[in-house]
Amino acid sequence: MRVEDLDSIANRTRTPRNEIRDIANDIATSNRDGVGDKAKWEPLTYILQSWHDILDNRPVFATYWEDAQSVLADPKPGWAEELRDRLGLVHYEPAQKSGGEMDVIVFRYPVRLIPRLNRTGPRMLLRPTVLDSRLSQAFCTAPAGGGVGSALDLAGRDDDPWREVIHPPVELKPEHIWAADTLTASPPADLATSRALHIIKLCHRASPDFQELCNAVDRDLM
Repeated sequence: MRVEDLDSIANRTRTPRNEIRDIANDIATSNRDGVGDKAKWEPLTYILQSWHDILDNRPVFATYWEDAQSVLADPKPGWAEELRDRLGLVHYEPAQKSGGEMDVIVFRYPVRLIPRLNRTGPRMLLRPTVLDSRLSQAFCTAPAGGGVGSALDLAGRDDDPWREVIHPPVELKPEHIWAADTLTASPPADLATSRALHIIKLCHRASPDFQELCNAVDRDLM
């Protein structure tokens, strides 16, 4: 599952944001109901193809549906803000957008779309590191060995963080659209406390060797 800034799609394809949002909302409702009305997909097919054609080939961040389904299986009002916070998307700040609103679109897609390392090898789902994106105060590298990263919850909830991975870009299509909504509230302001709690979570869930390293290095950060 991946969330995108709808403005990015609109600006790169020179398509009105409201037009994409209205079509995406209609498709998302149909897809969630299990209808998958292909007649509704057609208007957005060309737009998404055009968007993919002008993207670079950087790896993209994603999370697993098993983690996100608690919020997205039956989206309730406010789901976009919770999704933003649980994925650590601190740069999804509607106050910086025109009108104080930011539209987002969620894609849910099968793992089989992601290429393998070789014909029989594993899918290219990897643990993100600080080198895989721009520097962000809301990113903490998870311990190696687990194969996945750990998203920092901006709201500082005391539960398991969602997993995050990176993978090569894949072609997302209308049938993968799961939800669309508008962010109006800013991210929680106390990022320092949320980071400290996240580091504690990482340490407690890590191997004994990593826990010893946390005690030795990060004691002053807690």
